[in-house]
Amino acid sequence: MEVGCDSNGSSGGLLVLGWSSNVVECLYATKNFILFKIYEANGRFKYVLFLYGEPQVENRTIVWEQIQWILEEYKNVLVMGDFNQVESGTDKMGGTTQIRGINSFLDWRFSSNVTEVLFSGPRFTWSNKRDENELILERLDRAYITEEWFQHSPDGIVVHEPIICSDHAAITYSSERFNNNSNRPYQIENWCLRFTKIKEIVEREWKVEVQGSPMFQVARKLSRVRTNMQYWCLENKKLWGVNWRKVTNDIHDTGMSINSVSEGGEYINLINQLVPENQLSFEFWKQRMKANWIKYGDCSTPTMYRKVKQRQLHNEIVTLRDENDTWVEGRKEVEEVVLNSIKEVYKPNTQRHHGENIDLLLRELDIPNLTNTDREWLDKPFTDQEIRKAMLNIHSSKSPGPDGFTADFFHVYWKEVGQLVTESVHQFLRTGNILKEWNQSLLVLIPKVKVPEVANQFRPISLYNTVYKCISKCLVNRLKVVLPSLISENQHAFIPGRYMEDNILLSHELMHLINTKKGSNFTV
Repeated sequence: MEVGCDSNGSSGGLLVLGWSSNVVECLYATKNFILFKIYEANGRFKYVLFLYGEPQVENRTIVWEQIQWILEEYKNVLVMGDFNQVESGTDKMGGTTQIRGINSFLDWRFSSNVTEVLFSGPRFTWSNKRDENELILERLDRAYITEEWFQHSPDGIVVHEPIICSDHAAITYSSERFNNNSNRPYQIENWCLRFTKIKEIVEREWKVEVQGSPMFQVARKLSRVRTNMQYWCLENKKLWGVNWRKVTNDIHDTGMSINSVSEGGEYINLINQLVPENQLSFEFWKQRMKANWIKYGDCSTPTMYRKVKQRQLHNEIVTLRDENDTWVEGRKEVEEVVLNSIKEVYKPNTQRHHGENIDLLLRELDIPNLTNTDREWLDKPFTDQEIRKAMLNIHSSKSPGPDGFTADFFHVYWKEVGQLVTESVHQFLRTGNILKEWNQSLLVLIPKVKVPEVANQFRPISLYNTVYKCISKCLVNRLKVVLPSLISENQHAFIPGRYMEDNILLSHELMHLINTKKGSNFTV
């Protein structure tokens, strides 16, 4: 396949070369974009628009209007290419801070309801390649997709190559993620926990006799429950979100046509059918959303689910720069870069007399001591009520550890599993020995910047099993009582009843006092 548009002198011009096993048809070819229709084997078709943005700012509005018309006519569209337009200040470095043409571009972006495809690799795709004082870097090459394209290919990603020969970087779109395989264990789905079938699975597996300590029994029974739940959930899980507009329209249309008692009964039956189905779908996505999205009233619309999917893709590491400032790609290569970075950060201090210096410093500090009453409180045996309270106070949708069980599972089935879990927690608190499976965790990297490029731009956190969290919470609840007597009153952070903002306000007041007080000698 070869399609193009001639240049005007030495500027402009488009050329698309390609090969495909599918039938490809060129619908439009202009100096700014070429639109293709791709017939897929399953009978569906999609559209790809390759774009060369208008260099003249005053002419860009016309191009956006033309693309807008295409997106209204054709729904399943990928728009990709050199937009010649910066979208935000973070996509530009050097030169003037003014972004020309931004208003008309954003008008097109929001009116078209397109979603930007996430990218990996170097942020900037264009450079004027001048000296440092005159250097300008911008992200001009990107891709956007319509809602229908997102529904069929939600895992698409754009990879930026380094700028080498041209002043532009090559970008590559892939409809599937590079690392489809994950070593992360299966996570229990909260939406299915209250089904009768799941209850039967839990009750049946928990009655199976297992030889060993309470910890070992809990671990083996949870493993059997997870295996059975996984098969059932994969067959019955909800794949997408709630289309509230369609639900409302269906109920509205049925309600408007009520002319008899029987039709009224159909109306109520429709409501009784839709509400539970949508509630299940909502619970499925609630587990994957940020808690604050629900807390502050965001509605569970398809737009919300696209944001969830984008966040998941954003958290996936596709390419990174290593210690030699070389871009690496591939699962094993990226994994090696991350591991080397973590090993460097947590490398033990081999300096001589390091431990002795710490001991000497601790002896010189005037550290408060526990009273006999506090010691008796900490040594007091834990009760069943303390363990139950600690488990029920764990947030139901917190990310699980290697065993895959969220706290919501234990909340729902505490009557069935609570006694054995309590005995296993007592076993650790009494002996200090813990099962190897319980002491494992998942290491997860949280991006500290919007587009991480090096390994140290990630913050590592550990995801522990829920029973391990319960044990930690039991110990923390005991320590909370004695900590205020051990920590200075000047320390306001991380202590119940104290607030970090108090010290911040105090520092502001002191600085104000110093700046307004006449003379150099004064006391506070």
